Amino acid sequence: MQLTPSAHEHDRPGEATSGPSRRGFLGGLLAAGAGAVAAAAADGAHAAPARAAGASTGRRPARTFYVHPSGSDDADGASTSSAWRSLARLNRAFAEREVAHGDTVLLARGRVHAGVLRPVEPPAGDDRLLTIGSYGSGSAPRVSAFKTPTAAGWRETAPGSGRWQVDLAAAGAGTDWLGDASSSTANVGFLKVNDEIRAYRRDSVGDLRGQWEFASPVGSTVLTVRSDARPDTLANVQAAVDDPLVVGASQLVLRGLHLVGTGSNGYSDDVGVHDVLIEHCTVSHVGGSELPGAGRYGNGVQVWQAGQRVTVRRCVITDCWDTATTVQGWDGPWADIVFEQNVVLRCTQAFELWTRGGAGTAGVVSCRFVDNVCHDVGLGWGARPQQVGRGSHVLFYALETPIALEVSGNVFGASRDAVYYVGSGSGSTTTLPAGLSAHDNVVVQRRGRPIVWGGSWTVDRSETFSTGPGREIDSSFVVGDPR
Repeated sequence: MQLTPSAHEHDRPGEATSGPSRRGFLGGLLAAGAGAVAAAAADGAHAAPARAAGASTGRRPARTFYVHPSGSDDADGASTSSAWRSLARLNRAFAEREVAHGDTVLLARGRVHAGVLRPVEPPAGDDRLLTIGSYGSGSAPRVSAFKTPTAAGWRETAPGSGRWQVDLAAAGAGTDWLGDASSSTANVGFLKVNDEIRAYRRDSVGDLRGQWEFASPVGSTVLTVRSDARPDTLANVQAAVDDPLVVGASQLVLRGLHLVGTGSNGYSDDVGVHDVLIEHCTVSHVGGSELPGAGRYGNGVQVWQAGQRVTVRRCVITDCWDTATTVQGWDGPWADIVFEQNVVLRCTQAFELWTRGGAGTAGVVSCRFVDNVCHDVGLGWGARPQQVGRGSHVLFYALETPIALEVSGNVFGASRDAVYYVGSGSGSTTTLPAGLSAHDNVVVQRRGRPIVWGGSWTVDRSETFSTGPGREIDSSFVVGDPR
């Protein structure tokens, strides 16, 4: 099996390239801001799907399927003129292996595809790839778990109470709310009110005081919003429900998609998922739902326990409640996990690593966070003042296993707190952990801002930080206002 990057991407870390330098590309994005960022994700969105080498005889030929919101779920999905309408129909095709590894699925560009993606694991011995990409013209297809309550769906709890409720259960799809009709999920993470995120989630209806505060208890499908008038008369209100936009499977390629609008994770996977390529995608407006016993959560791209050969490259990840990218779970082994040439904006962290298990477990065999641009970290809608120090670019939450992590070639711009945060479960909280190789990064921060939260090194006193083991080597620390 071979994971093939798009036709635009031939370079590899450490190899010479014929175009502009990678550092120049990254620095240019930081200087240009979010306007240039979208172009970076869109670049390559029309590239040919990845192919698997060496398909065995006896397997049915690879096929291409199409999804368009104006299509029909009674069609065969085999052409643009007979496209399926919904992601629910596509997910049924995955479950029944009507669409299988070796096939390509293309979502219509310039359209919102309400719902989520649920590919399944390939059969034993099948080494082919399943590719999900796009076709047509316009912006990247938007895979969205937003639910939009209708005028008919809102009901005031009592006349003049200013508390408006809507039931987001599946039975109300198309009447009480618009969105993914296959989902009965609520546990709303945030409201998107016109173009603004409102994350004022309260524990109970009785706690609602200010405009756009809301309650959405775990286990209930009812959303209650505090509003001076029926919410839809004041703004376009979308509710981000607790449904991961993609639950990954092994031997999967995601290319040129926009994953947007969930109270859960943008992409997450199960134990042992392997051979995944996510490229030229945007992940935005993610998180805020309640995880029982753990508080609110929501990551952009999450590689779970014992992931193998997962690459996330040339993506834009913005506005996540928690971290943009993370590797986490128990024991391992995690091997060949790569996050490269991505742009991270307004997430609470850019990269997080936490592992449980102990010194006798395999842990992180190899992971790389390289050549990324990270900016306004800890300064987005998910920032929590009580989480002192955690608005940092790289977060080591707890490390109970061995790790082998490279952090290099990145541009770390503005952050609320620091470059690194080392949690109490990772040994010393003021020095970087063993197994980390950090080098050739560019850090742009205000004077006095710490490099490691709680440590004595700051960006304007960085000389000694680069001289010890496990420290930054050949990195540049620039004192200035990165915003």
